[in-house]
Amino acid sequence: MLPLSAPPRESVKNIDTILMLEKREEEKLAPHHRVFHAIGSFVGTVQFIVLQCIAVVCWIAVNGFFPDHALDSSPFLAEREATRSLRILQKIAGRLGINDEDCRDDELANETSVDQIAQDLQERENAEEA
Repeated sequence: MLPLSAPPRESVKNIDTILMLEKREEEKLAPHHRVFHAIGSFVGTVQFIVLQCIAVVCWIAVNGFFPDHALDSSPFLAEREATRSLRILQKIAGRLGINDEDCRDDELANETSVDQIAQDLQERENAEEA
């Protein structure tokens, strides 16, 4: 292995100058920009990813184990949002005069009754047991 030599004096001076200029620019930033920089530097860390995973697991646990205090009511928000999005897209396609097989009304754009699904499942189970 070759011995490490000290960096040239000019390089050290340039690095110091760059750091000084960055510090001056940071001091000129408005307070809200400093907050944005702090948030941005935290979001890219492993600690943030771990914290995000813990938050998602807690969210799922509260929704699953404590339905009376659920953060999302069953059947959860995503299903309703997806249904609403499909309806909007179908209306847009209709107004634009797009008559395509993929744009026609389909089962996914209809509201899903969780109670009806549960009842159908129960009836199927009872029929299979008989």
